[in-house]
Amino acid sequence: MIVIKRLEGSGTFIAKGKEFASDYRVVVSRTADRITNEGVATGLELPDIMEIQTASSVTLRMQDGQEVDVAFLGGRLDGPQRFMVNTRIAGF
Repeated sequence: MIVIKRLEGSGTFIAKGKEFASDYRVVVSRTADRITNEGVATGLELPDIMEIQTASSVTLRMQDGQEVDVAFLGGRLDGPQRFMVNTRIAGF
């Protein structure tokens, strides 16, 4: 796996019509046949984490304004949360 780029910033997760401010880091990486985008969100409170994880659709509005669909993979109850970006990030 080759890391192509790291995207970091302050963004907003959108779930169930609500917005949740968070810092994020997305690592764009490539293998021989595909590009993956995995991320970590920090700064979310436990009630927010629970609401996001039970939503059927979650979007991340990144610092540059781009919005991507994400799926939360879990993490510590009151700590960093891992997620996958399910839509293509512009430029990759």
